Amino acid sequence: VAPCKRCGAYEPLRQSHILPEFLYSDVYDEKHRFMRVPLWRGSQTRLDQRGLRESLLCSDCEGRFGVWEQHASQILFHQPVGTVVPYGRTLFVPGVDYQKFKLFLLSIIWRAGVSTSKEFSTVRLGAHEATIRSNLLASDPGNAHFYPCFIHALPVHREFFKRAIILPYRMKFEGVWAYRAAFAGFVWDWIVSSMINRSTSDGYFLREDGVLPIHRLEPAVADRWMRTWTKSIQKYHGRKS
Repeated sequence: VAPCKRCGAYEPLRQSHILPEFLYSDVYDEKHRFMRVPLWRGSQTRLDQRGLRESLLCSDCEGRFGVWEQHASQILFHQPVGTVVPYGRTLFVPGVDYQKFKLFLLSIIWRAGVSTSKEFSTVRLGAHEATIRSNLLASDPGNAHFYPCFIHALPVHREFFKRAIILPYRMKFEGVWAYRAAFAGFVWDWIVSSMINRSTSDGYFLREDGVLPIHRLEPAVADRWMRTWTKSIQKYHGRKS
């Protein structure tokens, strides 16, 4: 029996989702299926009925993650529209439980990092994995600059991104390493570095007072990202751009 990745206990492991199941809600068709498109040459698309899972967490740890996910689902999908305050290109969502939502964010990039699935092989956390695991074990979200995540809304292509999931891939963000993913109609950038410039990053990610900034991408930027992802899919399946 393998140990739980979070607590190390030798307990029966659950088939844990790497991305929480609720993030697939808009991806499923009327038969609760979605098209899985692996991004490596020679792979085949296929229909799946549940999100990517593997033996990862014991029941206790799965339950703890579930509490954080339930809160995140409430904020992302059920927050009353009238509570969201627009300011320029940024939307400010109040009433967020900082601890729960930040631990939800940390849990996603950590699960992607410890996963043995080929789909998450580009996520290599190195020494950061143990640091994040320690905080998850203690249910400690850290401060606002502790592995923050920038969340972007898309003014165009939103329907596409609500019905698609792009798994995390490594990139440079403001000169530091980050992982970008797209799901639930948003683009997510996790900063996995200890070199964050606090003077320029304050106010760009979840604040400890429970306010969540969501940045609306300019249409030209959203168009560029859309073209980049489309070309990547075509490239790995041997099609013409």
